[in-house]
Amino acid sequence: LAAPDGPLFAFIEKVRAQLPADAKRVFVASDAHFFRSRAAYHLYPHNVYADAFRNVMPPPELLRRGDWVVVYQRRGMQYDAGARQLRWDGLAPVAADMKLSDAGAALFEIR
Repeated sequence: LAAPDGPLFAFIEKVRAQLPADAKRVFVASDAHFFRSRAAYHLYPHNVYADAFRNVMPPPELLRRGDWVVVYQRRGMQYDAGARQLRWDGLAPVAADMKLSDAGAALFEIR
C-alpha cells in the first residue's frame, strides 16, 4: 500500500471481493495509462481489457450482460442511478448496476 499505486491497489482489492470467480470480461477505464495498466495487472487472472497506450473504452454496443467496468480517476464517465445507466464520452448509455463506489472510482456490472 506504500507503493505509488497504493490507493489503486486498495480499491482493486475491494473490486476483487465483488467480482465473481467467473467474471466474463472486465474493462478498465482511467485517464492515466499507469493506472489502467496497474489495475489490469492487479485484476489478473480475470479476462481484463485495458488499453495501455490510449484512453479508450469499447463502444457501448460491444458490451454484453455480465461484463464489468472498473473506473479509476477517469473523466467523462457518468452514471444515472435512477435509470441505472452508465455512459462515457457522450456515447449512448448502457444498462448497468453500480456495485462499488469510492473516491474517484467505481465498479459497474453491465446488465
